[in-house]
Amino acid sequence: MRRSALFLTAVACVLALFATPAFAWDDDDDDPANVDAADYEGVTCGSTIKLQHSGTKARLHSHDIAYGSGSGQQSVTGFPETTDANSYWQVLHAHGAEPCRFGTEIANGAIVRLLHINTKKWLHSHLHKSPITGNQEVSAYGTRGDGDTPEDSNSDDNWKIELSAGETVWKKDKKMRLIHVSTGVILHSHDQKFGRPIAGQFEVCGAKSKNNNNLWFAAEGVYIPKPKPSKHAHAFTIRKLPYDPRKDDDDGEELKNEAAKEDLKIEKKKKKVEL
Repeated sequence: MRRSALFLTAVACVLALFATPAFAWDDDDDDPANVDAADYEGVTCGSTIKLQHSGTKARLHSHDIAYGSGSGQQSVTGFPETTDANSYWQVLHAHGAEPCRFGTEIANGAIVRLLHINTKKWLHSHLHKSPITGNQEVSAYGTRGDGDTPEDSNSDDNWKIELSAGETVWKKDKKMRLIHVSTGVILHSHDQKFGRPIAGQFEVCGAKSKNNNNLWFAAEGVYIPKPKPSKHAHAFTIRKLPYDPRKDDDDGEELKNEAAKEDLKIEKKKKKVEL
């Protein structure tokens, strides 16, 4: 019975060890459990945002409508309404890079991809002309992939973050530019609009020169807070049990005898103190 009780005690100790987190979060830490994402202002890996054009106030937008010229890929436009769900994009790691941890800050000069949430295609550019101005076409291309479908992406999905002077990490409502890594053009829009079937939407394209028409900022969205580990990580110590349940009966008796000897030594010390 004693062996069984000690064995169960040992199992309970091990389970308690693994049930306790290796790191704690302080009450004032910026971890998802105690920071309201609606109040967080950093654009981080995994954040799902709307990009607003500084000039037209339209949101970067896509939909299941292909260009009638150029590549024929899924079109990307500037959409004037604020509530359309087709204007959400998720910020993710660059093609060819290791996946970033959700909540990781996006530094100035970082290379990212933007995934269109509803169609699962990447913000993309390549050497085709845009339909209205003849600048470089910007499209939505490929797929994120899932357990059954492999990811379809390439280096033309990579965009470099260029922040305003003095900014070191990407933040909500701060003007910035997206530079296409492969070709060097800048994500751009203007006040010229499409006709049917996407009437009233602004052209989005890639421009070679910097000007106010290629300034954007992160607007509405779900901003994943930066995780902040506690300064005080929990330390665990596993102590040796006085009786090892894996031992056979003879070994158990030997251990009990050793324990009795230790008890006798303690008693002798107590008597000396009393004298």
